[in-house]
Amino acid sequence: MIKYNEQTVTKIEEAWQLIRAGELQCSECNKRTATDLHNHREESDKWQAVCAICHAEIESRGCAWTPIGVLAMRYADTVRTINQMKNRIRLRGRLGWDAIEGDYSLALDSLEAKRGELKKALEGQAKEHPFFEAVLGKVNGIGKLSGALLLGVLERAWEQGVRGIRDQRRYFGLFPKGVFETPAENQKYHSPCKWLISQALQNSIQKKQGFFRDRYEHYRGIVNENHPKWNKGHQFNETWTRVAREFMKVVYLEWSKWMGEKIGEKHPDDISPVFSDWI
Repeated sequence: MIKYNEQTVTKIEEAWQLIRAGELQCSECNKRTATDLHNHREESDKWQAVCAICHAEIESRGCAWTPIGVLAMRYADTVRTINQMKNRIRLRGRLGWDAIEGDYSLALDSLEAKRGELKKALEGQAKEHPFFEAVLGKVNGIGKLSGALLLGVLERAWEQGVRGIRDQRRYFGLFPKGVFETPAENQKYHSPCKWLISQALQNSIQKKQGFFRDRYEHYRGIVNENHPKWNKGHQFNETWTRVAREFMKVVYLEWSKWMGEKIGEKHPDDISPVFSDWI
């Protein structure tokens, strides 16, 4: 039995039918019509029928973003919106529509100003963060903004109990294809973290700054050899993921040590770079 306030249904399918028909009330606010089911994979009697607003609030309460992580997500959302608007301008420009940029100019100017404010705030947070000063800031290619985005990722992953390389790769969405075969194994994947990592490392990898050049060229050769029929964009994305995976591995090890975690000795067959190589 699944309970929704004073209403009770016996099957998930039945609950969805009632939601689509607008016949279930939100069990959180008791005001709005329910639009979603929520339970975070708990027992069946823990399911709730909730409205979209309450569902968003429930999700945010359990997201474990630290203050720098909240700023990082606000920055990433702003950048995403700006990119979407610019893509729309380019698309509609190709269709020959007149005055497209003018339609978006005011909104774009406002968003660009907000991005500048958030960037400044993030850089200030990174400058005051001891891990950035002691570790991240020493990496060639990682500035205050990219460091702040990575700090948001590291703090969130740690708060969520992510430990070990395998768990970390899965959580950041940087695991090699075929490692985790079932949805249950992939359930810890967190797409916002991967988006922040992408924003943080994009320029370093694309412009091949510092040691990122060595790792990019190393993996690009492997990708080109293994996938000669892929287009250049596909090859770049695969190379990018491998470099990011390798970099985040050493950074998270440094973070774990900094947080007081005991780290075992490196396997003798592991010839991958260590953190000092990236400095």
